[in-house]
Amino acid sequence: MMSRLRWKTVLLTSSLSIILLVGPIGFLCFCLNAALRPLSPPVLPHVASPHDGLVVLTGGEDRITTALHLLQDHPDLPLLISGVAPQTHMQPIIGPKITSFPSHLRKQITLGRRAIGTVGNVRETEQWAHDHHLTHIVLITSTYHMPRALLEFHYVAPHLDMTPYPVRAQSLSHLWNKRTWAILTREYIKLLGAIIRSSMHTPQHPYDLTP
Repeated sequence: MMSRLRWKTVLLTSSLSIILLVGPIGFLCFCLNAALRPLSPPVLPHVASPHDGLVVLTGGEDRITTALHLLQDHPDLPLLISGVAPQTHMQPIIGPKITSFPSHLRKQITLGRRAIGTVGNVRETEQWAHDHHLTHIVLITSTYHMPRALLEFHYVAPHLDMTPYPVRAQSLSHLWNKRTWAILTREYIKLLGAIIRSSMHTPQHPYDLTP
């Protein structure tokens, strides 16, 4: 009979072999998915239910601009901009993005100022959706950030129905740029960390905004 120590050695060796094999393949698929999507996301399916809402996570190129254009196309939907700095107001966010943004749509926008990081974004969104009685969220974030964001939403707020609306940053058009690889590598490592964390811990209280 194989000893316990030998079993542990075999298990460790097998696990390392799987990581070495799957890791590069997973990273390649992640990079291709992030970099090869069209610059313009697909047209959003019809959303007009009182339980629909738009959420954009700050931190990447063209995310807020895309969200504001979607709000113009769907003026009845509420929009949460999650991850806004505490001292930032509406005009500095909207002004540089869309100079002719209709003033009457501003009442549809909520600036989320309490979130720090993706986990904080998710908790802030969950609370906002609860306050507005929303069950379906159109999630707007970068292509490279979307997998981790969806994983965190599934982990913290599995009751929310999500429609991903990925935005490809123009910087990802230059795939061989060092900055591009730095962004993709960093985000893939964070994604792996989120996968490990979600598989090892129970979800925290949805209204706790601590990152």
